[in-house]
Amino acid sequence: MTYKSFILVLMALTLLSGFLVVPGLSRLKHNSEIDYLTDHPDTAFKIFSQCKTEVSDVNRCYNAYSTAVNLANTTDCSSAGIDQQFRFKTLIESSSARTVADEIKIVCPNARINIPLT
Repeated sequence: MTYKSFILVLMALTLLSGFLVVPGLSRLKHNSEIDYLTDHPDTAFKIFSQCKTEVSDVNRCYNAYSTAVNLANTTDCSSAGIDQQFRFKTLIESSSARTVADEIKIVCPNARINIPLT
């Protein structure tokens, strides 16, 4: 087998495997529990807060963490969106409240963030 035909066969196998694998990857994005937790951020906050101290169900904790990361990284600059970003960023990051507020101000320059006194 010549080098050229070897490369052609290898490319064909790569394309074929791509067509078989890629449709399965799209299902990973659509997790019904993550969708539910995104619609119910208080529940996501409660579950992930509990998971930080004790993990009883790994899948549930992973879904709560994924939801928390998504909610922390939104670009919603409304008052409620900024409060949600602050709440979830302080939950998932080991940063000070001032650092989290500065991160949010990069995305939302006109944000007014009330940093709780600790």
